[in-house]
Amino acid sequence: MKRFFLILHKFTYLPVPKKLIANGEELPKAIRDLPLLGLFCGAIIYLSSRLFTVMPATGAAAAMLGINILLGGAFLIRDLITVADGLSVKPLYPPNVAVQSAGNFVNAKELAEKQRRFNAGPAGLIWGMVWIIGLYFLYLWYFRSNIISNIAFICAPVISRWLMSWTIFYFYAVPPAWLHRNFSRRDFYIASLLALLFVLPFSRPALYMSIIVSFLGVYLFATYRQRSVGALDDSCYGAVCAWAEILFLLGWMTFARFL
Repeated sequence: MKRFFLILHKFTYLPVPKKLIANGEELPKAIRDLPLLGLFCGAIIYLSSRLFTVMPATGAAAAMLGINILLGGAFLIRDLITVADGLSVKPLYPPNVAVQSAGNFVNAKELAEKQRRFNAGPAGLIWGMVWIIGLYFLYLWYFRSNIISNIAFICAPVISRWLMSWTIFYFYAVPPAWLHRNFSRRDFYIASLLALLFVLPFSRPALYMSIIVSFLGVYLFATYRQRSVGALDDSCYGAVCAWAEILFLLGWMTFARFL
């Protein structure tokens, strides 16, 4: 559970007592719990969607967007903006490891601070707004429709975070590739099993079609990035998760009308 609290602290703005958080060096191993984090976030969004039905659709959609941002959307959009601008964040290193940069050693605390900084250019701002507005209208579509199941709000974070773990495992990463090199095949299998267990109870054609849509979108992005740049950096993982959730919800709400 300490590893779960580590990624809860790392990828959301929820307060977590420090004594419950695992050592930062266990982050690559904790990645296998990303589907569990998705289930946790998805359950909160699902319950919120039920509570907000008494609100006007526009207000309910805005409230859902705010909850999503609190539960990790802010971290995802930061990475999305970074990738859209063609920039990269400082690569992750194990905690307490000195890193030589321009002849100077930088401690782990300074590296952690740099991880939270990013420059937003025109392209990044445009794509960031596209993601926010797109997610808002998907929530608005749900509240104004009577045929879309809110089960999608549970499955979308699970699948998007599983695809994030798959991207970390499968594609080449920019050195030192700390997450990629220490996220083993066994860890990925565990993440896949967790994702399967979490979405299997909601089996339906719309679910499988939505998974295919989000998988293809992630695969095309990661493949293009690898061919054009040579490898994925750490900001690509958050961007993958952000777009995977959008694609899953879009696929679900589209196929729910026909299947």
